This record gives sequence, structure tokens and C-alpha cells, in this order.
Amino acid sequence: MGRAQRRGPLGGRAVSGAPRPGVTPQGVTATAAEVTAAVAVAAGREPATLLLAGGRLVNVFTNEVTPADVLLAGRLVAGVYDPDDGQAQQRRERALEVIDLDGAYVVPGLIDGHVHLESSLVSPAEYVRGVLARGVTGA
Repeated sequence: MGRAQRRGPLGGRAVSGAPRPGVTPQGVTATAAEVTAAVAVAAGREPATLLLAGGRLVNVFTNEVTPADVLLAGRLVAGVYDPDDGQAQQRRERALEVIDLDGAYVVPGLIDGHVHLESSLVSPAEYVRGVLARGVTGA
């Protein structure tokens, strides 16, 4: 009879021990400086790093697609605005870089909640190359 398995909060096997080599939370969680910069951009005190202008935002929570301008501060979204709110030209002038999306879709990073990598018949690296281009950022 083996040792009892510890269970995680959702009933799965709990994993403990040292983190895997090369896997750290740094780079995933926003730093205080990044958040401060995003707040300054959202408040209009600093220019946006990038403005994605004239896109169609896919809201995965409400299943709606709406016209949107998306302001970025580095790698963080600082704001999402209606392009017809009367401030679009001001956002354009203040952004360091503007990409005119001309109605292209803007979609958050998608998570594939059920993957059978072995069924893809390709290496993990090749699988990643295929799905990243289609918006899947996690599994």
C-alpha cells in the first residue's frame, strides 16, 4: 500500500517542491512600475506606448464585438475606448506609435482548456508555433 496522495484545492494531485529550472513568475505578473505607467497613460498624464486604433474588440465574457481603440503602456492595456467618443484624434496624437487596425479583430490571449498534445503528432515546440499565431497563449 502506497503513501496517500495529497490533493490540491480542486481535487487534483498537489505538486510541491522546488520550482522547475527556468520557470519563474517574473515576466508574468505586472511590476509596480508597469502598473504605475499604465495608470499614468490611462489618466492622460503620459503618452501611450502604442495605440491600436479602429479595431473590433471581442469581449469573451459578453460575446459581443464592439468598435474599440486600445491604449497600451508597455505590455499592459491602459484603456479601451469607443473610437467615436470624440477623443480619438487626441489619443492618436499622444501615442508614441499608432497602428490603424482598419476593423481588424482585437482578442485577448486565449486559453486552450483541454489539450492532447500527443494527438497533434508534432513536437511541443511546433505545436506552440502553430497555436500562438491563432491567439492561444496558455493551456
